[in-house]
Amino acid sequence: MNQIFLTRKATALFSLLLLLTFQQVQAQNKTWSAGPEFGLSLSRLQGDMPEDQEFNTGLMGGGHITYSTRNTFGVTFKALYHRRGSQQETNGVVNEQALDYLEFPFLARFFLTPGGKFRPNVFAGPSAGFLLGVKNRTGGGDYSNVSAQLRDNYRNFDLGLTAGIGLNYLVAWETRLLLDARYLYGLSDINKMPEVSMYNRGFALTLGFQFGLTKKPLN
Repeated sequence: MNQIFLTRKATALFSLLLLLTFQQVQAQNKTWSAGPEFGLSLSRLQGDMPEDQEFNTGLMGGGHITYSTRNTFGVTFKALYHRRGSQQETNGVVNEQALDYLEFPFLARFFLTPGGKFRPNVFAGPSAGFLLGVKNRTGGGDYSNVSAQLRDNYRNFDLGLTAGIGLNYLVAWETRLLLDARYLYGLSDINKMPEVSMYNRGFALTLGFQFGLTKKPLN
């Protein structure tokens, strides 16, 4: 019950934050931009697992679209393939588990400078994930799909909160180089088995490009 209450409270808080940010964006000179991004993640499962879970490395990539003012506010929607998971060592053998998600972060973004070529920013918001598949590998071998019975132990939906910092640099007309570093804090227990809880936690670093969709320059 406490976890459910915290999830609802956090979701309501971030929804209010995004609503206020969107109202601020609406009141100012604004612009659209979009582009691809790719990167790496360090993730692990936390909860009531018997073994100590260590970070596992995964790939991620997709695209984003940003609706922002020319001053300090903006909102970003991303659609990403994101490999999460964890690893643990048992009797000297490392077992790695990969959870493949389609992730949709929705972020309120606050720029620390009103304009210019270099625009550092901070961002935060909710992130929804939809499970695509579960894979395992043992002792450094190849990943293989788990059995349907084991796959059914995981919930298909994961809700989390994410926050981080971004760097935004103008490299050409209406084109910016982006670097985002963020932390993901999973709120949903992704394990269906009541005796063991599992939550996605981890870091992500992505590099991408942002192309203006308006006729005026982003700065």
